[in-house]
Amino acid sequence: MRLLLAFISSLLLGGCQLFSEAPVAPADEVRLQGQLRLQDGQWLLRPCGEARLFQLDSRQLPGFNQELQRLAEDAGPVLFADLGGYLQAAAQQDGLLQLTQRWRLQGEGPACNDVAFSRLLLRATGNEPAWSIQLGQRGLLLSRPGQPALALPYIEEQLPDGRLQVSSQADGEDIQLWLVSARCVDSMTGAISHLRAELRLNGQRHTGCAYFGGARQAR
Repeated sequence: MRLLLAFISSLLLGGCQLFSEAPVAPADEVRLQGQLRLQDGQWLLRPCGEARLFQLDSRQLPGFNQELQRLAEDAGPVLFADLGGYLQAAAQQDGLLQLTQRWRLQGEGPACNDVAFSRLLLRATGNEPAWSIQLGQRGLLLSRPGQPALALPYIEEQLPDGRLQVSSQADGEDIQLWLVSARCVDSMTGAISHLRAELRLNGQRHTGCAYFGGARQAR
């Protein structure tokens, strides 16, 4: 009887040890848009439409704090950020966002009030002359000052060299847009995005910056 009890006890203890050593599932990576504000020498993120505040751990993004400082010198102490990372508990504030991606940093332009963001696959913009291309599930929207916006069909292709190509040939327009993953600074506003864009519009070359929208994240 004692041997039986000892055997059962060893199984139970072994089972407890097995469960206690089971690996914890990694947290899902999140993408948050919101307001960045410098407080007591530390940048804090308040997500759009929320009251929570998150500290930032930018050790995986070298130069991130320097980017914020330079942008704040021109745009002011309150910035808009579109960031990716992992949420963790923190002793202060409502948590810690361990950054893995800087999608977008800006001092002006579409921010929390950008109602189209959740439906966007991508937005690309450039200057001199100004142009804008927005991609959605149903088509492409080309905007240029002084001209009516054009809604066109498009084809998207991932190239072997890693670039993303978007093309459209409709309504007399020949559009070729190439996107590469690289830090890009808007020449007019100083906004920082995660994609560089090159546009060939009816044979003319333009450059600019781009970022993925909320609809691409959800796909």
